[in-house]
Amino acid sequence: MTQVLLIVADPGDTGGRAAARAVALPPRSPGGVDHEVVVLSGDELAAARWSHHVDSAGVARTSVRLPGRDAPVLTDDNLAAVWFRSQQWRVPPGLRAATAADAAYARAELTALLVSWLASIGPRTVNACDGLSPTGPSWSPARWRQLAAEHGLPVAGSEGVAVRSVLVAGSHMVGARDTEEHRRCRQLATAGSCRIVEVGLDRADRVTGVATVPSLTGSAQTAAAAAMLQEVAS
Repeated sequence: MTQVLLIVADPGDTGGRAAARAVALPPRSPGGVDHEVVVLSGDELAAARWSHHVDSAGVARTSVRLPGRDAPVLTDDNLAAVWFRSQQWRVPPGLRAATAADAAYARAELTALLVSWLASIGPRTVNACDGLSPTGPSWSPARWRQLAAEHGLPVAGSEGVAVRSVLVAGSHMVGARDTEEHRRCRQLATAGSCRIVEVGLDRADRVTGVATVPSLTGSAQTAAAAAMLQEVAS
């Protein structure tokens, strides 16, 4: 049996794709499970054939048939984890000649489909959805700063400029100055139902904002993200 670890990343997302290459899943033991890392762009996912419905037990069931003869079919049963990082995807190919209003409507419907799908697979999604963002909570910077303050982190004003960051990636963390900052940044990620976030801080160590799609610059951040994915898939 093969389980898929799916990463949805834009073509220019070098950090996400580097993390995908760094994932080191253990080989299958006799009678165990194989894991396959699959990287797709948002456009490729939009061009797939989707079936998403609620069965008689009230459970959402989804299958996604990807373009290409040899591409895997993604189902509720063969997904080990989904890390959705893509922030730009077009409407399905058949609607790309539509009017601007129809194209915008189609894109909104596709976004709702993606969020519903990710919500249906629960803890296998790296960052839980809240609102209409498949990458994690669709919160304003002000709301993230308010949540940071509630967890004891000093916060900057709306004009604050980040000069460094702390990456929370599952049980791994990169960039915290001390154990207290480490603990509070982890609490902030947990409060946002996110396994991975990047907390921006200014020169006075005040939170300026939180990114649910960290850029993953440097080998330490890449390694932490890859280890986080292994944790989710295991």
